[in-house]
Amino acid sequence: MNLMQHAGLELPIYTESEVAWTEQDIKTIARFGGPNFVRRTRIDYRGPDRSLHSVLALADRVLDTVREKMGVEVVEHSWGLAPVSQRTRDLSGDNYRNDYDGLPEGYGLVARVENVIGARALTDFWKDSIKKGRPWKIGVTTNDGHSVTNYDLSEEQFVLRRERRDDPVGGRAVLVDIEPTLHSKAWE
Repeated sequence: MNLMQHAGLELPIYTESEVAWTEQDIKTIARFGGPNFVRRTRIDYRGPDRSLHSVLALADRVLDTVREKMGVEVVEHSWGLAPVSQRTRDLSGDNYRNDYDGLPEGYGLVARVENVIGARALTDFWKDSIKKGRPWKIGVTTNDGHSVTNYDLSEEQFVLRRERRDDPVGGRAVLVDIEPTLHSKAWE
């Protein structure tokens, strides 16, 4: 595995062909793939500290806070980079795009993620729990006092990890769509 030093981070570099770039690719690999896979992700961030190290640490803090406050899981993941050709940009449309300019030129943000084998659609219990928990409102406070949330989280980004058939709530909800959209009203 090749590694790249960028902005104080050492990140794995995946080949373009190793990455699931489209929604259909992600769904197919999640359904038929092995225990983990590399998927495209994107990050939207307009805050003051723009180093990739800080932005990814902030994204993970927000995801951890959602996990803790809502009693859900966040898919195991590790960030990486992959080159993005014009062909992939054309194929993927806006899905390759990152609303963050701290990535190396010609690279996209990706993540090696756990494949939640046997994932199911959310039960009504979890749908209601997620709506009531309003994950898009859960955030963290940065060192400079800004409250930051991942404002686009919705129930469509969760699946159910079924552990036992007799589980009254149907299993555990897992946030699988890790595409941080970090926002603070102070940055508007």
